[in-house]
Amino acid sequence: MRFSRTFSSFAEWLNQDQRTSRYAKEIIKKHILYPRLTLNELRNIRISSYDLSRKPFILLSNREITLRQKALQIINRMRNGESFKNSMNGVDISIRDVKRHLGKALFKKRGRVLARLSDNIQRPLHFYEKGELTEIITRNFRDASKVARYMNAVKNALTGNESNLQEFKGKFIIDAKGKKRYFETDLNKLQKISEQIEDPEYFELYSWE
Repeated sequence: MRFSRTFSSFAEWLNQDQRTSRYAKEIIKKHILYPRLTLNELRNIRISSYDLSRKPFILLSNREITLRQKALQIINRMRNGESFKNSMNGVDISIRDVKRHLGKALFKKRGRVLARLSDNIQRPLHFYEKGELTEIITRNFRDASKVARYMNAVKNALTGNESNLQEFKGKFIIDAKGKKRYFETDLNKLQKISEQIEDPEYFELYSWE
């Protein structure tokens, strides 16, 4: 399928000009979300109709980051056994925005809104790498869960139980940019990092800043 009457592919359209106008930038953002759509379809699709769960984290506006954070809080509650209605309690977000930011991670069954066991929503998480505390944007729930297990293993190792940390020795995870990110497992380096963290007891896994 051709991208348009003039261009056979998106790449051909992109390379034809500098594509720095507001219109061009909007087409590029839409193409990232919907790579199979034609130019005409990308022109006509409304921003409000986006499935924002598919939007790369680095393209989110500040408001969208806040909403994604709240939506993920809700689906985490649901995966821990709460109903959709109860999971919304105390979270300042509309049902419409929850559905836009969770997309296909939610589904209906017999009139009930349920959460799938996994999703492809990008999340920012704290991560230890090369002797430093840094951030990783994970590609999906599965990868985020792996990072969470690693961070928990680090916490246990720092209190004397190193057994679970060995699982991550020499291992890596692929981030949202396709880059290999290696788990830091050197206990001496991890100890130095921990000493630099203020209030480690209240250290948060997610990194939304």
